[in-house]
Amino acid sequence: MHESERVKALFAEAEALHAEALSRVDEAAKHWDRRELTRAAEKAWAATLQATNALILAHTGVETKLNVENDSEITSRLLRLRPKNPGFKHLEGRFATQSEFLFHLVLCNGNLDPLEDTIADIRDTADFIRDCERLAEVSRGAHAED
Repeated sequence: MHESERVKALFAEAEALHAEALSRVDEAAKHWDRRELTRAAEKAWAATLQATNALILAHTGVETKLNVENDSEITSRLLRLRPKNPGFKHLEGRFATQSEFLFHLVLCNGNLDPLEDTIADIRDTADFIRDCERLAEVSRGAHAED
């Protein structure tokens, strides 16, 4: 698979993971189901990781080995991309926020409160993915070619 095709595939995976997160959020919100909300946060965090990985691959040619605890390596790679575009600085801060709220607070510590904020963070992952795609210079319609 060519690098550009892999980047598109990673973005498609990120979008699919986020779609699953949204589906779980909608179900969780009906009954304030904390377990389902945690699962949604897990999917949103995975989508964040995939989108960031695709962005890094698009700019460096290096695909990061993803696991739930390597956010410091990803942050370091994002920092090195700052000189390319000021948008990377903003994105790096947003990645840190996603890491803190979705991963550390929700997934590691089980802190979902306030539930409305957790739901908003999960939903906001879509904007993060779009910004990664924009910085990677990948159009949203490009996935239809795969």
